Amino acid sequence: MVIYETKGGADYGSFDSQDVAKGEKDQVYSRNIVFTKGQYQEPPEFAIGFDFLHADTAPGENLRYLASIDLHSDGNGFRAISQAWNVATLERARMTWVERKPSAKNTQFGVWETFLVKSGSSNSQRINFKVPFDVPPVIVLWLKKVDLRRGGGWKVGLYPMQIDNDGFVLHAETWGGGEVYAVKASWIAIKQGQRVIDSGRFAPPSTRGKEQPEKEQYVKFVPGRFSKPPTVITGLSTIDLPDSKPAKIESVVKNVTKDGFTWKLDHDSKFMNNAYFIAIPS
Repeated sequence: MVIYETKGGADYGSFDSQDVAKGEKDQVYSRNIVFTKGQYQEPPEFAIGFDFLHADTAPGENLRYLASIDLHSDGNGFRAISQAWNVATLERARMTWVERKPSAKNTQFGVWETFLVKSGSSNSQRINFKVPFDVPPVIVLWLKKVDLRRGGGWKVGLYPMQIDNDGFVLHAETWGGGEVYAVKASWIAIKQGQRVIDSGRFAPPSTRGKEQPEKEQYVKFVPGRFSKPPTVITGLSTIDLPDSKPAKIESVVKNVTKDGFTWKLDHDSKFMNNAYFIAIPS
């Protein structure tokens, strides 16, 4: 395992395992990040995802990847961790995250994990907000852990339903012969009309299992939301890739202006993959 340090300061970030020398036998890569002095009076909460994954596993074995964060015991920072385990191998992954103060009123974060999702079915759970919103919020979902059986394709998807002031139902599903041993999701609830945040997803959930002829699009921000180009952070929410080869997919953001950005999901599957974005002031 290789660890290196960087300074914090922003309330978002990313860690690319490519920045760490290859050859680690334990398939764990990490970076220590130190908060700037006075950045937080108490430890922040994190929503974690990944926007690039290139991983594989042995024949008959599961594809396993996890993006996680461990807070330092002294509260001065955290360790961002990107890892595969068992016999899965990690060529490269880029994890992403956003942070929030526990006292923040316009957003809420959470994590949900479920197990043993069979092809053609879904597991779901009602998520209740700690504090209700005045109107139903916007929901963003990011995969942070996948444990997928080889044999029916690497297939897993997340989507929210029945969103109201008090909570929503989070679904995880697979299809077309896929089988999910475990999947963990980060969820973000954002107050409607938030003036300094924009968000969205690449495609609606109804496209799951369908062909994806267009892998690039232009996304417009809410008019007047930003006075200069914001930072755009993305995380994958649906993976539908052939398992006859290593899993490889990237969410690419480019040409960001105050009005929008170009978004591409780069993969070699003919089927729809999906991701969510959050845009915040730089």
